[in-house]
Amino acid sequence: MEEKTKPRLHLRKTEKGIGNAYLKNIYISLIKQPDSKFLGYITPASGTAKCIEQEIFNFFMNKDIPMDVLIAIGCDGTNVNVVETPSENLITLATYIVRVYAPVWFAIKTHPSCKDGPRYLFKLIELTRYLPTTLKNIVDPVIQRNAYFVHPEYLLLAMLTDFQPHIRELAARRILKARSAKPKRLRLFQLPEVNFNASTYYDLLDWQENITEPPILKSVTEENLRLFVAQKGEGELNLLRLPCHTQTVERAVKAVTEASATLCNRTAREGFIKAQIDSRKSMPKFDNKKDFCPN
Repeated sequence: MEEKTKPRLHLRKTEKGIGNAYLKNIYISLIKQPDSKFLGYITPASGTAKCIEQEIFNFFMNKDIPMDVLIAIGCDGTNVNVVETPSENLITLATYIVRVYAPVWFAIKTHPSCKDGPRYLFKLIELTRYLPTTLKNIVDPVIQRNAYFVHPEYLLLAMLTDFQPHIRELAARRILKARSAKPKRLRLFQLPEVNFNASTYYDLLDWQENITEPPILKSVTEENLRLFVAQKGEGELNLLRLPCHTQTVERAVKAVTEASATLCNRTAREGFIKAQIDSRKSMPKFDNKKDFCPN
């Protein structure tokens, strides 16, 4: 079953006669598996589990469907609220989405470069400071466990592309210093402690700890870095354009999953995936409405 809240056309009697009106109702569609047969739908008075359970039971009775054929109920839906007094938890979640999740999500979608990762993490921390202490005690440990962009390698990359020349110069100096300290063993990528009271993204880290340079800068020579320092951070260095997310990988995972469910042979699977990718590339891409309807 899947739950949706939709407007329902309703006949309403007024002083002028009978007219149309729309009322919000909860619609729950019922599908029989494994053949995906549409059984019908119910409209419970509320979204509570007890109310939905009773409506499903009534549906089975009215349709003369024996209850012993019911093995399990698969649910695909979200919390539904159609009343004027939503719960405190729902208000908290909705507020968080509007004030934190959505702004960070749109920022990442518009500028998905890995050099901006630390700035997005700082934005996330900054936007969550409105939360009460009880909720920050829940959110902050999650941020700490996923604070990969607070690692000095990412922070130096972000600083090297900062809009302020003196920050770019400082990043180049720190990279040169990290190169001068010859490591005696392979470095361990360890998550640093996050400074949740930082006022800027480059203050999220305690710079007194061991600093390693970003691997993406291995192709940048020391001569270019020293020239960058001498120019007080003016200009820019050529860097690889890498994303800060793995959305492309997720698409590949989906393609591999679909191919694995369809074909048994590895060669056939890879051919299926490549043909699918080539087919998508040949399809027209519409960036604007004018591209869709060129007159």
